Amino acid sequence: MKVNIRTIRTLSIIIFLSIILSGASIFSYVRIPRIFLCGLLGILGIYMIKNNKTFSLGVMKIWLLWILYLFFTAFISYDFNNTFIAALIYFSFFLLIFLNFNEKDMKLLITIIRVTCIIFSASILISVIIPNLFTEYFHFLITTDTGVIKTEIAEGIYSGMTGEKSNAAFYMNIGIALEIALYNKEEKFKNKNFVLIFIYLVSLMLTGKRTLLLVSLIVIAVGIKLLDIKGKAAKVFIYGLMIIPLIFIIFSFVPQVSVTIDRLLESSNYDTLNGRTRFWDFCIEMYEDKPLIGYGYDTFNEVFADKEHFIYNGKVWDMYAHNIYLELFGETGIVGFGIFCIALMLLLIKSIIAFKKNNTTNSQKVLLFFSIGIQVIFILYGFTGNVIYAHYELGFYFAAILIYKTAILGFNNNENRILTLKENKNG
Repeated sequence: MKVNIRTIRTLSIIIFLSIILSGASIFSYVRIPRIFLCGLLGILGIYMIKNNKTFSLGVMKIWLLWILYLFFTAFISYDFNNTFIAALIYFSFFLLIFLNFNEKDMKLLITIIRVTCIIFSASILISVIIPNLFTEYFHFLITTDTGVIKTEIAEGIYSGMTGEKSNAAFYMNIGIALEIALYNKEEKFKNKNFVLIFIYLVSLMLTGKRTLLLVSLIVIAVGIKLLDIKGKAAKVFIYGLMIIPLIFIIFSFVPQVSVTIDRLLESSNYDTLNGRTRFWDFCIEMYEDKPLIGYGYDTFNEVFADKEHFIYNGKVWDMYAHNIYLELFGETGIVGFGIFCIALMLLLIKSIIAFKKNNTTNSQKVLLFFSIGIQVIFILYGFTGNVIYAHYELGFYFAAILIYKTAILGFNNNENRILTLKENKNG
């Protein structure tokens, strides 16, 4: 049987989705081999697609430079294995870009992400009613220690079938960004969009994640700014007023949602920062010791363990610095940090410029805003999270790149058709 590029694209999307939507569920098992499989499928795209336009987009060259930098520094890294595997993971995700996905492919991607976010949200809400749902009945669906989940539930923190509160909050942000993006489909919000955004916000509050709640509000603010709703602003304002009393009603019946608000109102002391200042200070020490190229990507845990001997819950600390920017300073030095930040900001700027172009179609705007939303979540959460070290979150960033490229190629094709028609008419 002959395998065509259409089949390869569909298969790669399914495998890719199984990675980025895995969280701490059973789908997180053997995740790295699936990432490498995505890379192999991307290589097939290089050979099968004759007219590959990947490097016609400058931002792709910057990301390739970053990956090459990781491969190069692996040979002088504090831990060659960690840095080299990380470079392979980045490269595997990057290779998917060469499959030149079309809007139909991205529609499949978005549809499955939307359905999954709804399921995740429902599982969080159901956990409030049946607290032992994922600790007693469906514990086999998640990889997190059920003892940890029971402790969090006792504190009013829920993660549902995502298996971990940070995962849950991250997915709720993705869901919110997607619902806002769908405004562009018909240039209006439908009732179900408002309902889902509200449900996602409530579910997010149940996770107790302060930073990601603030990130979601920023994503909504970015949406209001870019969508330029104008005449529909009144409708949005009215819906907003309707949501406020609903939140108070929910507080009355489900007091657990107040956990996030309580944590937001805490003072910024050592306990509030969960002791992270110790990790952040050590990142600066790593940078000062090797300012140019650092210790090597993904070496913080090893260096910190060897030099600080920090023990947490009976074992050496292995959960990163919870700030990717400071950690990159220590791990990749000023050179690596500079390349990474240029790649981040260039993609975001290019995405916003493309979104605001007058001849961008509504379907392309849906894609572009979703890409922008993912990028904003990724960039902001990077200040307190480990988004580049959690493979599913890193995968979501590459989803933003895939979506951006698909929209841009579609936009360029539209422009070429218009130019051709004009030339034929003038000729």
